[in-house]
Amino acid sequence: MLYPTAEWEGGTLRFDCVSAGESPRAAAAALALVYRNGRVAVSDIEGRGWCIPGGRIEEGESLEETVRRECYEEAGLSLDRPRVLGHFTWSGEAAGYSVVLYVARASAESELPPGFESRSMRWMTRDEVPAHYYRWNPLLSSVFALGWDQPEAATSPDDQVRSSSDLSDDCT
Repeated sequence: MLYPTAEWEGGTLRFDCVSAGESPRAAAAALALVYRNGRVAVSDIEGRGWCIPGGRIEEGESLEETVRRECYEEAGLSLDRPRVLGHFTWSGEAAGYSVVLYVARASAESELPPGFESRSMRWMTRDEVPAHYYRWNPLLSSVFALGWDQPEAATSPDDQVRSSSDLSDDCT
């Protein structure tokens, strides 16, 4: 699938999804679409507003360790088997900057840890996200649509009708 692009932070942002089993590219940061009961987690981040949890890789961390840490720090969430969904990349002033997008179910939820930039977290439905999300645009709309189609977004495990072998079809 060809995703739209968006003007963002002095450059053009694009998204490429990955095929099932494909390894993530090197990246400077990681984000996650985290689901529970058919809703996605969004955090109210100082300076950004409502957005999915994510952030920069710290020295010595893997991409998965980064996304797990950021989801805890910004949303108080633990993740069940995060899986790479794709990559955001920039051209222009930020050329070469890449962010890996994961998809996961929340396995546990706790209070937001003190001392981090998140002011709060809430679970939003598919219909609520566009009205609240920071800098919502056609690119984000397309990427979130891909996320909602993943088994992790099902309202219950019984609703998961797609197997992992079906996931490679999302990138065509």
